[in-house]
Amino acid sequence: MTRPSGGHGRIPPVAPISRSPRPRGEMLTGTVQVLVLVMSLLQGCAFLSEVERPAATPPQTYERRCGPVTPMEPLDVDPQVVPDDRAAVMRTQFSPAAFETATALGVLSSLDRLLRLEAQIGPSGEGPALQYVRARRHITDHITLGMLDVSSAAVESDCEEGRATLLAEHLQEVRDERRGVYTVLALLGSGAAAVISGGIALAATGVSTAANIVAVVGGTTEFTFGLMADRGTATGELHHARNLLKDIWTGENTAFPSPVWYYLNRRLTDDPAQQTLREHLIVRWREEGRLGKAGSEMERRRIQLFFGDGGTYDIEELRARAAMLDLLETDISLMHQGLNRLIRELMVRDRL
Repeated sequence: MTRPSGGHGRIPPVAPISRSPRPRGEMLTGTVQVLVLVMSLLQGCAFLSEVERPAATPPQTYERRCGPVTPMEPLDVDPQVVPDDRAAVMRTQFSPAAFETATALGVLSSLDRLLRLEAQIGPSGEGPALQYVRARRHITDHITLGMLDVSSAAVESDCEEGRATLLAEHLQEVRDERRGVYTVLALLGSGAAAVISGGIALAATGVSTAANIVAVVGGTTEFTFGLMADRGTATGELHHARNLLKDIWTGENTAFPSPVWYYLNRRLTDDPAQQTLREHLIVRWREEGRLGKAGSEMERRRIQLFFGDGGTYDIEELRARAAMLDLLETDISLMHQGLNRLIRELMVRDRL
């Protein structure tokens, strides 16, 4: 009988501990959880960035001054006390447009004096020629000043329109850039979800629930970013303490030259309702929807914003304000037609 060497019994070798692989379902579940967490964080970060994004600050050029630095001193005008019979004579000698323009310029009494002197000038120029020339020069000087007043008011309106338009363009660029980012994120989220859900479907059967979860998360991500891209807007500050639109709305003149203000408030003889040009402007603003639907919250906000000292505008509000100023500028510029007609009719009547 043979004894084992060493005097001790042989210890059988220890079998290695086998590690069973993790079930595939658990791995897929972990992947899905990570994907859901990542996409949720992306959506949350995007939402917070949208909420915390400060309003766009426009460059200083948007706040440039459009009106005069100091108010212009009003000139002394002739008293508009003209007897009815003399006014009737002038109406026969001048066209309605020329007569209304002379009234706006405040030179009716000067025009009456010119007609009286004109009757005293002989065929060869004899008579009060010096007084006649002075009376004509006085009227033509006021016509020249009236042209400058019209141009000044039209330029100020155009300048204010430009401020609104430039800020709207700047904000549009900001909105387009943000929409582009959200669109890319939506496509990336949707594509990633499609790839992962497809991989899950190919890797194993019986785990369609995980693939469905990934598909839902991907669709939610795409929808969220798409919604943010669609509703994203941009706002900016625009202030206008000197406000031409406010004067038109309230009927109280603070910024227009006197001849232009008279022109805007004269009754339109060709209008069946006999509205003034100022009243007609307001009607057209409403008809074109610049203020929003009557009685709506949009209308209340825009009235306060457009006809006040300014504040926070969005792109659509800036474009509406620009369109209103453009219409005002056009109507102001039409006063040039009356000025042109008046000076032409005076030139035809020149006796010297």
